[in-house]
Amino acid sequence: MTPTTPIRPALAYRVAITGARALTIPPALIDSVTTILRHIAETISCCATHASARATYAPDPPVLRLISPLAEGADRLVANIALSLGYRLESPLPFETEIYRTDFKNTVPEFNTLLAHAAPRILELDGGRDDKPAHQFDESASYQAVGRTAVRNADLVIALWDGAPAKGLGGTADIVAYTAHNGPKLWWIDLLNPTTPTLIDNAADLRFATARAPRDHNTPPPGPPHR
Repeated sequence: MTPTTPIRPALAYRVAITGARALTIPPALIDSVTTILRHIAETISCCATHASARATYAPDPPVLRLISPLAEGADRLVANIALSLGYRLESPLPFETEIYRTDFKNTVPEFNTLLAHAAPRILELDGGRDDKPAHQFDESASYQAVGRTAVRNADLVIALWDGAPAKGLGGTADIVAYTAHNGPKLWWIDLLNPTTPTLIDNAADLRFATARAPRDHNTPPPGPPHR
C-alpha cells in the first residue's frame, strides 16, 4: 500500500477584540489598531517563509482571523479594519442571534453585514437575559462567557479600554484582567491616550501599566456597564 501524505493545515493566527461599546473614534485610535493588525500580518507572513513552517503547514498563504462578538463600538471598529486588511471574521455571540440583535436597535444593518462576513464561523452561546429567569446564565455572565470564549480561542488580544476598574462581570476591565492572568498576550490601546499601545504579558504587567496611567474614574464611563 502506498503511504499517503498527511494533510497539513494552513498556518493561522487569531486575534480577539475586547473593548467599550460607547466609543469616540479619533484618527489616532484607528491608526493604532491598523498598525497592530498590519504588524501581525507582516510577522505571520514572515514566519510562513521559515523552513520549519514550510515543513509543518500547507503551502497556502497564512490565514488571519479576527474574533469579534460584533457589539457596537470597539468590536465593530476593529472588525471593519481587520476585514479591510484581509483578515477573516469569526464571531462568538452571547445569545441566539435574534436575541442579540435586540441590543442594537439603531445599528442592526451594520450588525447583519458584519455577521454575514463571519458566516459560517458564528457560535451562538447559551446565554440568557435577566428577564428570562429560566435561563441558566444571567446577562452579565453571558457577556463574560462570550468575552472569555474569544480570549481562549485567540493567539493575541487587542483591548480598547480606558483603564477604568471593572464594574461587573463581562466588562472590558473584567476581560482584560482575565487575559492578563490566563494569557494570551494583550495589546492595550488606552482610549485616553491611543497613540502608544502597551503590550501586556501577565498580571504584573497590567498592574504596572495601569499604575503608570493614573486618571480620575469617579465618573462612570458612558454606555452599558457590561461592555
